[in-house]
Amino acid sequence: MDSFDFDCRLFLFFYCSKENIRSIGINSDNIWNSIGLGFAGGFLLLTIQTVLFMIQGKSISFTSPQLLNWVIFLFAAFEEEVLFRGYIQTRLSGLINSQWIVGIINSVLFLSIHYPVKWVVSGAVSFDVLSAVYIVLLLALHFFCDAVYKRTNCLWGAVILHIIYNAVGAMIIIQ
Repeated sequence: MDSFDFDCRLFLFFYCSKENIRSIGINSDNIWNSIGLGFAGGFLLLTIQTVLFMIQGKSISFTSPQLLNWVIFLFAAFEEEVLFRGYIQTRLSGLINSQWIVGIINSVLFLSIHYPVKWVVSGAVSFDVLSAVYIVLLLALHFFCDAVYKRTNCLWGAVILHIIYNAVGAMIIIQ
């Protein structure tokens, strides 16, 4: 399934289920506040990432990904934010009173979808395919995006934050 197919199915789902797309944060309410928080959170997360790599004694260089990779980063960030923040988190919040429990459940789900991606890339099915630093960074990404979405009830800032993380993460070569 390619990204375009998923996008079409996502919007078809909302159309057929009579779901209001605003219910998942796709709106213009607080959009500038959301976008500003998304950029700020993205750069803060990149700072944390850099510090973690420096603590490990790793050197960082940059490469330029192909155009197709950029398209994938954009769609993946949008799709993951719609699914995890907009849909799952919103629905869990209606079922569970504790936002901490909702955040933990959603973070486990968010982390778990990144294992199959690494399995495909590495060619091996193993739970140690994600390094501890990568897990920490994914969880930080999740909770930063979560905070932006909760504060603004607008998904666009979380999407921008996620795009920044994906794009810069793809350009980094760790040595």
